[in-house]
Amino acid sequence: MAISVVVFSCLAVWHWSKPPAVDVVENRSDILTVTKDLSSSEPIKIPHDDQSSQLPYTSRHGALVSSLKGIYFDRDLAVDEQGNLRISSDIKDVFDFFFSAIEEEELDVVLARIEEYLNYKLEDPALTQALKALADYVDYKAAVYDLEAAFSEKIASFSATGQQVSLGGEYLSLVKERLELVKQLRQEHLSVELHEAFYSEREQYDDYMLQKLQINADPALSPSQKQASLKILDSQMPRAFIESRQSANPVALLREATQSASESDPEALYVQRVSTVGEPAAQRLSELDAERAKWTSRYNDYSVKRDAIIGNTGLDKESQLNEINVLRQQLFSETEQVRVASLDQINNVF
Repeated sequence: MAISVVVFSCLAVWHWSKPPAVDVVENRSDILTVTKDLSSSEPIKIPHDDQSSQLPYTSRHGALVSSLKGIYFDRDLAVDEQGNLRISSDIKDVFDFFFSAIEEEELDVVLARIEEYLNYKLEDPALTQALKALADYVDYKAAVYDLEAAFSEKIASFSATGQQVSLGGEYLSLVKERLELVKQLRQEHLSVELHEAFYSEREQYDDYMLQKLQINADPALSPSQKQASLKILDSQMPRAFIESRQSANPVALLREATQSASESDPEALYVQRVSTVGEPAAQRLSELDAERAKWTSRYNDYSVKRDAIIGNTGLDKESQLNEINVLRQQLFSETEQVRVASLDQINNVF
């Protein structure tokens, strides 16, 4: 059973996590591109031991994008004795794995890939339940995008008024407000079971990190008092939570830490990275940030020229599309053009 990808057209810009833990395929050979057939979500089944593929079946939508090259993804989804879907974070991992390619692949193909995967792994009633979970997840992410846009304006107001964006005072209050509103959106768009399975650990960590930041930013506390307060905070957390923090993969820990409160403040972000992975790695990550900033600047420059073409009333839609394609070819490599086209689609340019 499949749900048309049309029902998910409300998707806006996504900020997806990296793909979940997967097996790396050795001696991998390329997959032959399969003709796209978006009218069907049924995959072509192949033996599980065929490691020439990136998935446990031959997809009707071709090989996965280049950023997922060398990855073999096969995450089972559990069902109960009656065939109902067991709600767990594995479901979110499946969604996020495919959505991690959102900047390299057309949105409708990404959605069709998820449907295809669910069709391969599940039968009704679990299949229908998983597709409903996907629809709810998409609705939630679209709502979060609108919220993030509003908070970007609020954070920008700090710079506009000459204020220093730092980890303290009004800025941390803004972070707290954002976390509370995101949690509220999860409650509105997701079932209690999905909310718990998808985000309980995330929310526990966010609350923990916010309290740590508030302690470290408190000017009334001396360094020794801050250390004492941090120890008290740790003592109030479940033992398993603290142990998981201590044994966490540094890369995963860094990703979590920098997604919390410091992404909008380069200085605070750098400090957070240094405390997590050390100064040399933090410096390299800062260099990557600079590269991403250059990409953003290039895309923004392109957007201005693209919008000028769209605003030219002397051109019909087909002519506008042709000119935009020429513009992309002039400004971007072939790989970048795919990313640009996907971003334009996500942003509902047409």
